[in-house]
Amino acid sequence: MKRLSEREIEVLTLIARGLSNPDIAPMLHVSEETVKSHVANILAKLEAHTRAQAVAVWLASGDRPELADELIERAVIAQTEPLPNPGRPNSA
Repeated sequence: MKRLSEREIEVLTLIARGLSNPDIAPMLHVSEETVKSHVANILAKLEAHTRAQAVAVWLASGDRPELADELIERAVIAQTEPLPNPGRPNSA
């Protein structure tokens, strides 16, 4: 089994939490096509045929870094932070 990149671990952790490619893309600020590419790489590296099998292989390997939860927390925070509105004056 080949080692997953940090980004692939982020994607796989989100897949393990039940998210789809359209859900994952905006969370990581990438296109859905980029997520599909990461998923294809994950499947190849883990020699898996499905997303569920990839998650099972990954979890069974014990190679889930402690960093995974931190990476996902950062992605979720980034997704929920309000974007600046240039048309509205800052109230601060």
